[in-house]
Amino acid sequence: MQNDANYIIDTLGIASLDDDVREDIVDEAYERIGDAVSQGLSDEQQSEYQRIIDGDQSIIDEYLNAHLPNYKEMPMYKQIMDENSDNPEAVGADKVLASFDWVQRYVPDIQARTDEALNAYRQELLQGGVISPAN
Repeated sequence: MQNDANYIIDTLGIASLDDDVREDIVDEAYERIGDAVSQGLSDEQQSEYQRIIDGDQSIIDEYLNAHLPNYKEMPMYKQIMDENSDNPEAVGADKVLASFDWVQRYVPDIQARTDEALNAYRQELLQGGVISPAN
């Protein structure tokens, strides 16, 4: 999934803008991506995901036990733990895995939604004269 700041900057063609303007546009892009991704999700689903990314350990444990009961044996979990062996509690491998699985399960078209939101925003920036077609 591509929705990091560099991807957003490249997709929108805003690399040459002033830092403050670029930061504001990236913040707005994240809002639009969030709106696009959450379309069609129930309030309960949105709440569950928010609690997972906020690090609510009870919901993380509940989710993993229900959907990935053997998650500690999964290669992805082991890789996260190995990469952060110096401080395993800081990384929250269970949170990362729960978040990743949740998105794959409930928003399998996340990349398409992300790209659609960014392309629509790029058109608005072009029409508003914030960026030029050459960007």
